[in-house]
Amino acid sequence: MKSMLVFIWGLLLVITTETRVEIMPSLGYIELNESKVFVCVVEGAVQEMKWLHPSGKEIRDREDERLQVEQADKIVSKLVIRDAQLQDAGRYQCVCRFDESYAETAAVTVTVVQKPTFLNPKTYHEFLEGSEAFVPCDVTGIPQPLVTWKHKGRDVMHTEDGRFLLTAQGLLIQGVRGSDQGLYRCEGRIVDRGEVQSLDISVVVNVPPTVRIREGKVNVTAGSGVNVSLACLVNGHPHPYISWIRDGGPVVAEPGRFGFNSDQSVLTIYAVEKADEGQYTCTATNKINSSRDDVTLHVTANQTEEEVPSPHSTGHTVQATGGQAATVGTLDLMKAQRKEQLAVLQSLAAQQEILVRRVAEIGAEISQLTATLLPVLHSLSPPEKAHD
Repeated sequence: MKSMLVFIWGLLLVITTETRVEIMPSLGYIELNESKVFVCVVEGAVQEMKWLHPSGKEIRDREDERLQVEQADKIVSKLVIRDAQLQDAGRYQCVCRFDESYAETAAVTVTVVQKPTFLNPKTYHEFLEGSEAFVPCDVTGIPQPLVTWKHKGRDVMHTEDGRFLLTAQGLLIQGVRGSDQGLYRCEGRIVDRGEVQSLDISVVVNVPPTVRIREGKVNVTAGSGVNVSLACLVNGHPHPYISWIRDGGPVVAEPGRFGFNSDQSVLTIYAVEKADEGQYTCTATNKINSSRDDVTLHVTANQTEEEVPSPHSTGHTVQATGGQAATVGTLDLMKAQRKEQLAVLQSLAAQQEILVRRVAEIGAEISQLTATLLPVLHSLSPPEKAHD
């Protein structure tokens, strides 16, 4: 029993005299320009606690505004690193002396890091089509981040034409096109720490306007119910302003005479007259340049609407056989009226012939459809029951 008591007493003596020094947190990552506190905790009857700089020099309170030591109590000491800089990286030690001959040390390795950071970010750029476009994206970090670019969700380096080149400060696009316009995303990634920062950049490609008239010459016959549309195909960015000119003067909207669609690329002339004949010019203008194209409108007068002599006019008289006068004007008017009536009758006859032919075609189609469907309908009919 006595030996057992001696063993327990010795064990208690070992436990009570055990010492331990620990620094928290054990990982020494500090963000650049940020502050952090490291706490040194000791177990045991410590006589002295001090912090050593990576250079080996003791860190004394108030000697450096950014590196300070605070003694919370006899067993806790704090090292405060403020506004961390790259030169603050290194191995810091907390040295605890228990008596004249015995001391223990704990250490923490401080690493100054920086998240991916964009320097002087500019998120909007304009370029002229065909030029060399440089989109800046200067990304810094500790360690230096890996930079990638995306356009419309795809890595720009996966394009097949090789016009995209990555540089240390941004993205170079050779011979920029209208299709290159859009939102680009510049990503800075530090793989080891799983940190990603992104910057969205809008790229606008300005394109000079181009104009192309669908038909260079348009022929039309005048008439109260005849309308003609003159169209020009316009491209460019920003979208050009479109205007029309005739005989050196602007063509403006006029109810019942001239009208335009929403962007004025189509000019409609209502109830075309002989006086509307001439050259029309479509002009497209944006902040880059302007472009134009011409269309010639040729109007043929409608004979039925030409001015004819009055039935009551004697017109021009000539001497006929038997010495009697004949009124040429009246005869001409009657001939014109007969010609007009004949044209109407011919038009009606043609329409009737087309109608008859179409009815015959529809009848043939119905017969063919019936011949096709009858076998199908017979196959779907239930079989007749046999009579006893």
